[in-house]
Amino acid sequence: MYCPECGAKLADNVKFCAKCGAEQTQTQTKAPAQDTQTQQPQAQMPQVQMQPQMQMQTQTITLEPVTPVKKPALVKIISIVAAVVVVLGLGAAGFIFLPRLLGGSKPNANNCIAVTLDALENMAELSGFTYDIKINDGNGEYGANGYLSLGKDLYSSLFEFKIDSEDDYASTKGRAVFYNGFLGVYDHSVYPQWDEEYESYQYIDVKEILEEILDMASEAGANLKELGIDINNFVKDGRFNVDEFNRIGEKVSKNASDYFGAIEDSGALGDFETEDFDISKYLDKLPAIQKELGKLFENFLYVECEKETFLGGFVSGPEISKAGDSTTYKYSVNPVKLAQVLSKYIIDNIARYPECSALLEDFADSQKMTLDELLSFVSYSLRTALEEMGDGENEIRFSLTVSKKRLLEKFSVSFDIINYDWDYNSQTDEYSLVEKPVTVSVAIKLSDHNNVKPDKNEIESFMKKAEQNADNY
Repeated sequence: MYCPECGAKLADNVKFCAKCGAEQTQTQTKAPAQDTQTQQPQAQMPQVQMQPQMQMQTQTITLEPVTPVKKPALVKIISIVAAVVVVLGLGAAGFIFLPRLLGGSKPNANNCIAVTLDALENMAELSGFTYDIKINDGNGEYGANGYLSLGKDLYSSLFEFKIDSEDDYASTKGRAVFYNGFLGVYDHSVYPQWDEEYESYQYIDVKEILEEILDMASEAGANLKELGIDINNFVKDGRFNVDEFNRIGEKVSKNASDYFGAIEDSGALGDFETEDFDISKYLDKLPAIQKELGKLFENFLYVECEKETFLGGFVSGPEISKAGDSTTYKYSVNPVKLAQVLSKYIIDNIARYPECSALLEDFADSQKMTLDELLSFVSYSLRTALEEMGDGENEIRFSLTVSKKRLLEKFSVSFDIINYDWDYNSQTDEYSLVEKPVTVSVAIKLSDHNNVKPDKNEIESFMKKAEQNADNY
């Protein structure tokens, strides 16, 4: 029989796949059909199951040893791209795509949390930089490097990443370039185990894909085109166009007639009754509420976290060292304790903000409660939920190096997880699901701030080659 998830050959009547761990609910008598793409030799980024506190009993299952299934080398490139987007995007774009939480003038706070957020947010002020990223998921180390160089708009900007990785089954070299609205991709993988090589080019019209996404969203009932979204406007004169992001955010707020209905439908309000609560009258006040929430969090980050006793409630450290104009902060954050401190701070202070307080009082009245009773109920519920999570022994470790102007130079984060994997015992010819502690780490180095000079002739040559050889294996 064969696994319906990954196609691996299995012994008859087994309960779990030895390769991917998928439960075998039905007996597979034939090999799953394969299309042209899956017949090509393929490489894959190792999959990490992030289940820090999950308890699972070890199971012993008799299975045949399975030869690993080959997957496209392009998958590994896409995985690296995703890592780059997540690591860089959450820092920079996270403060851009949403209306800025910390916009405007800020106090010159020196606590490690404020410095970290400042450095990530300040990436939006850069016209370009080179980057080098290392990712270790416990199974091996993978790297990506390249540069970002912003032009007069998005389509005249340049973004490049290169990868060079090797695991037990394949070595892969890849390159992708975004230029003039197109993405050119090259992938070359070698499989010594099968004595095979796999090479491909891709040439993707990003503008066309984005138009299709907007059309799909409109068909689904979210007419994004009505917002006047043109992704090319997200970059302006060598900078991320924060004004455009804010314009879209404000327009969404002003036209959010179904916003709170969607929240109610999602079950986010739990067991609260909403029939007697008319949220529509607060739609016009969303910008004011948002501004108050920004002030609330700004005070948390730039005032309260300056107090050592307050910061020490969820941060270990920091160790601070200087070298020239650069400063390095090393510290650890306990996520459960952070949630406890932050939730208590919000509940204790939210009533000080008039627009937020008016909304909460109206909501409390619909629940036949006073505002104090509502906040006490929410506080108790959150405290109970967090206590059930334990004291959060798995801390997240950070190391941050910034310039004098708080531009990001180096950033690393690591944390421990529990990974469940299949272990084969050759003596008993049995597989068992075992618990393996793993440290996941990501390290980023940025350089050449605002001083990136790409070779456009070389870029154009690469893009032309990608276009001419696309899909020719």
